[in-house]
Amino acid sequence: MESIAWDSVDARVRAGVCVDAGADPQHEAQARVIRPVTPEALGARGVLAMVVECRGAPGASLASRLMLETVAGYFERDGPLRAGWLVRALEAGCDAVRGTARRQRFMRGVTVSGAVLLVHQGMASGAFVGSAPLYLLRGRDRYRLSGDTVTQPLSRAVAVTWAQPFMVDADDRFLLCTRAVAGEGLDVLAQRPTADHPQVACNAVVAAARQRTASTALASAMLVAG
Repeated sequence: MESIAWDSVDARVRAGVCVDAGADPQHEAQARVIRPVTPEALGARGVLAMVVECRGAPGASLASRLMLETVAGYFERDGPLRAGWLVRALEAGCDAVRGTARRQRFMRGVTVSGAVLLVHQGMASGAFVGSAPLYLLRGRDRYRLSGDTVTQPLSRAVAVTWAQPFMVDADDRFLLCTRAVAGEGLDVLAQRPTADHPQVACNAVVAAARQRTASTALASAMLVAG
């Protein structure tokens, strides 16, 4: 595989996001990609993708928003990004949900899973909690970067896992998604004409997953390096 300079990697990352809320009011999924506009900010921050899935309580929607806003807040802070900040950001998001659940009865019993991926200075790194899938397709090889643990209840401290940084190759493709999307997601990643267009791919994997379930909240985010 061809490796490319980090500034070219960050500038050439293309992204897609798709969310379909479903019919279950106690199941919420959210996805977001943050890409700084200026070259200076892009060099300092890189490109961030996030997918969060919350369920089990009427407050699932609020829980997912708290998770996304907390992680985004860490990413958009002034000053350099320090090692391990992805883990701290996810932990802070879970703490925010847990703290709100103590004060708001409609949040009690909510569970959370989520994955974040950062492409910065030619390196990819990630962190995840619970069962959120995070995949890399490199050539014909598929890698699951996240674990496969159960969705985390917030009645106790959650386990956030760190995926060690690695160098991005030209044309690497990354998929973050909810569990119900994962099967279709891998199939789409293997289809080069579709996977080369991340927004088309995100729409396709969510639409395919929707054929199997009417109520489940679905979300996907995709980054293509080249």
